[in-house]
Amino acid sequence: MSSSDSGGPALNASRFGPLVAPRHSDQLPRKTETLPHVQALRAIAVLVVVTFHLWPNELTGGFVGVDVFFGISGFLITSHLVREFESHGTIRLLNFWARRIRRLLPAAFFVLGVSHMGTILFAPSTVWHQVIRAIQASALYFANWQLAADSVDYFAAENIATPVQHYWSLSAEEQFYLVWPVLLLGVIVACRRSVQFRRLAIVVITLVTVSSLTYSVLISISSQSEGYFSTFSHVWEFGLGGLLAMIMRRPMKLAPAASALASWLGFAMIVLAAFTFSGDTLFPGYAALLPLAGTMLVIAAGRSSAAWSPTRLVDWAPVQYTGDISYSLYLWHWPLIVLLPFVTGHNLTTTEKVVVLLASFACAGATKVLIEDRFRSARWLTSSKGRTYGAAAVTTALLLVVCWWPGALVDRAVAREQQQAAAAVAAAQAANGADSCFGAAAGLDEGRCPDSHVLQPGFGPDASAVDTPDVWLQNNVAPQFVDTKACPYASPAVKECRFSDDPATFTVAVVGDSHARVLVTPLLIAAKSRGWRVLLVWSGDCRAALPIVPSPRENENGLGCGRWKTNVTESLAKRPDIDVIVTTGWTKQYARAGSPELSEQLAKNFTGTWDRWAAGGRQVLVVRDVPEHPSGSVSDCVAQSHTTNDPCALPRSEADPIDPVDLALAANRDPSIHSLDLSPNFCDALTCHFVVGGVITTRDSQHLTVTFANTLAPQIAEAIERVGG
Repeated sequence: MSSSDSGGPALNASRFGPLVAPRHSDQLPRKTETLPHVQALRAIAVLVVVTFHLWPNELTGGFVGVDVFFGISGFLITSHLVREFESHGTIRLLNFWARRIRRLLPAAFFVLGVSHMGTILFAPSTVWHQVIRAIQASALYFANWQLAADSVDYFAAENIATPVQHYWSLSAEEQFYLVWPVLLLGVIVACRRSVQFRRLAIVVITLVTVSSLTYSVLISISSQSEGYFSTFSHVWEFGLGGLLAMIMRRPMKLAPAASALASWLGFAMIVLAAFTFSGDTLFPGYAALLPLAGTMLVIAAGRSSAAWSPTRLVDWAPVQYTGDISYSLYLWHWPLIVLLPFVTGHNLTTTEKVVVLLASFACAGATKVLIEDRFRSARWLTSSKGRTYGAAAVTTALLLVVCWWPGALVDRAVAREQQQAAAAVAAAQAANGADSCFGAAAGLDEGRCPDSHVLQPGFGPDASAVDTPDVWLQNNVAPQFVDTKACPYASPAVKECRFSDDPATFTVAVVGDSHARVLVTPLLIAAKSRGWRVLLVWSGDCRAALPIVPSPRENENGLGCGRWKTNVTESLAKRPDIDVIVTTGWTKQYARAGSPELSEQLAKNFTGTWDRWAAGGRQVLVVRDVPEHPSGSVSDCVAQSHTTNDPCALPRSEADPIDPVDLALAANRDPSIHSLDLSPNFCDALTCHFVVGGVITTRDSQHLTVTFANTLAPQIAEAIERVGG
């Protein structure tokens, strides 16, 4: 980024704030003039972002710093480009982009390299692929678009926050640097005179700003996470700064009192947003106007000579220093926050957060002197644009290659584990189901299988992390029935995946969210020998129950999920071709996120859907949600545990709490509604185990591995036969 390199929000409720950019003298309205009040804006912005990342519950809106930096960048870059036009009659694009490369890439790529090494050294191999993918996207400056795609991809919902996730805003700003000077150059071509240029530029920038703001408001309502990462949602923030630069041909001359009042008001608006906004704020949208307007006020007001103005605070050396190192400070703080828990094995304590803050300042100060300043003024780079571009290309290619290598190692390890796993599965099948000590069968009778919770070779965390229904379906189902993602899983319409076109006298429909989708594979195993037809009707992160607002899950409050809930309740009740509806979902989340009153209401909503299906003549088999690991991914936990003997076990009260489905089943009296509790495969009276029968049960925090799910096939088939009579 230019004046500010910012970070931003996460896929869930958190936001990954701004990357502040280094101070660039060639971006200022006057070439040799520094702007202390802009440095103070940078300091405030980076401090609220870092504070938010360390203490999100105390500064809930610290993510607004990204908007402050985008506004500053729009102002300074436009000022620089206009000054260049007035001096040279054009905008020299190659020179402009070369300066951006020298100022931003060295520090950014150095931190990317350190983050990569830190991940390999301290993070489990189960997350390497995701981090490598994020580093590569960051190096190529499309990290924001990757995160935008992941935010609407249900299959990326379990992605961790990578140590380079904050690079999304750097990507957005680099895209701004690429397009903005081209836009202004187009205005120059349209009219050569300075006065005409300024007028036409104001009109063009206004149109772009208004269009982007409109888009930002609309997408923040329909898809907030996607909208936050989209460059189009933030163009208007750069545009406001650009408009101010076009209007302020010379620094505004305000009365000292007016200037002081405007400055205090601007700073106050930013601080107010930082303290009052939260993850529930529709953002960026119109809400971002508050910190942006504050930023524009501070820039326009400039310095005031009034005794009560913020000038003395603005000029304070620590404030100016923080603004000066703000780019590197942002680059460093987030990798330290993400990687340190892998080293310590626990979430950051208050003391460790203070250490991270101090270490971030130390690293930023060193990086500013040793990397930022050195490379942006290096004669061998400044004397040749070609050398600058060549160095950037070589460094980018080297980073991509270095990142590729550990991912290839993981792929080879997974291939070996899958070969071993295939042999173990074949041996278990030869041992014939219930007599085997493989998978779920062992969990039902631990006395018979004393080593049940010892992880077998071939079923390690790398393989379990990618043990999804897709892999099994590709190997075991006809090609036209493989891709369950083709079933619109985020559509209000009720559409089904049909796994066979063969005529059948008995049809089972699996209905729910992604937990229901996992049950398809054991059902297909059971159906093969019984001649059943299996249907899948699912919606990502959307349980099959009558809609309730508000739900603890953001997705369930959207119109799409609400309509799907209503539609699936009614449409399946009218399907005489369906004999048994098997339904399940991720309901343990409700036990952790909701109040007792909400749980009771949710229980009534589940009952309402089941009753409607039963009234339509369907037999309903409700499968209790399986135990989950609320602290995070089981695959990651096993990888970090350094033991194969019962890693990651939890007290039953933590892994298998009573949830609304349990309440609904306890109150159920309808003979057409039945239940299946699979928890005895995982848990005894006191403890839930996440390695059972030598197999990791859960690939992330709550989705079963397909290997373990398939060993549940005999129990699921028996329950369906009992229900279907």
